Amino acid sequence: MATSAYGMNIDNFPLELNPNEQLMNLYGLDFEEFLWANSINLNVIEQIKTHFIAETSVPSVLHDAVMELLKEYTVIGGMPKVVDVFTTKHNFKSALKIQKEILKDYMRQMQMYLSKVESRKTSLCFNSIPKQLEKTNKKFMYGVVEELSNARKYEKSILNLHDSDLIEISFNLTEPKWPFRNQVKYDVFKVYLKDIGLLTSMYGAEAQQSIMDGDFSYKEFAVLESLVADILIKGNHKLYYFSKNATLDVEFILKLFNRVTAISVNHADNTKAKALDSVYENYGVKSAIKLSMTNKFEIDTFVKMPIYMAMFLQ
Repeated sequence: MATSAYGMNIDNFPLELNPNEQLMNLYGLDFEEFLWANSINLNVIEQIKTHFIAETSVPSVLHDAVMELLKEYTVIGGMPKVVDVFTTKHNFKSALKIQKEILKDYMRQMQMYLSKVESRKTSLCFNSIPKQLEKTNKKFMYGVVEELSNARKYEKSILNLHDSDLIEISFNLTEPKWPFRNQVKYDVFKVYLKDIGLLTSMYGAEAQQSIMDGDFSYKEFAVLESLVADILIKGNHKLYYFSKNATLDVEFILKLFNRVTAISVNHADNTKAKALDSVYENYGVKSAIKLSMTNKFEIDTFVKMPIYMAMFLQ
């Protein structure tokens, strides 16, 4: 498959490790497992799923309770040690301390298993992710890693992070059509951490407080979009997006229920709704979902549902 000169194709890229290098495989709890860890009865989760299947809103009391847990999940994430500390002490500072230790450990492992030069480049790419996501378009730019830099210097470092299971790469599509592999622009992509709690911790206590206060607009909605990415990634979805210009940007394009589906996260403005209108009217996409913080399950031109119901998308 053709790509640009330095366009990434993560399906075919051969990661070359020397005998002293080792890949890091890290697995975190998804939102449903986080609910289990917080002693939420399976019957409660099944009740929410029943409303998802029936395409109806959940009772307001249940919605409010799940939203509070979703805010906690956004701050805590799914790293087992962090979740264990939080559920035991219910203390955000204690959880943040563990998250910072995990991030430091990532840096130590890069130093241990990669060459000195590659370790530095990989850590720079990793640490640039919060700044990449706080841009309006959230596209990964090598110039954010290092001024005037390019793919030649840093592409392998991004792929090291991907193959170490620390990040997920979401590629832009030339058109939102199946099969996606025929539409991929390998040199235009976004990068998400595979654990939302670690991203929030990289932004610090201010971001944690913002989220717990119910304000997901922090850093141009970087945390909100990454939360949905976290849920979809842990639901075993391969991520793509579709962006043409400043007004046409759909955060996620997936194949759901055997249909190409556009998914937008409600940013409390009309731009995203117009983007869904555009892909619906101009690109032949006939399945679209708008995720929001409200307790609404509506079917109009698009399906509108609470953001936590993304865990049931297959």
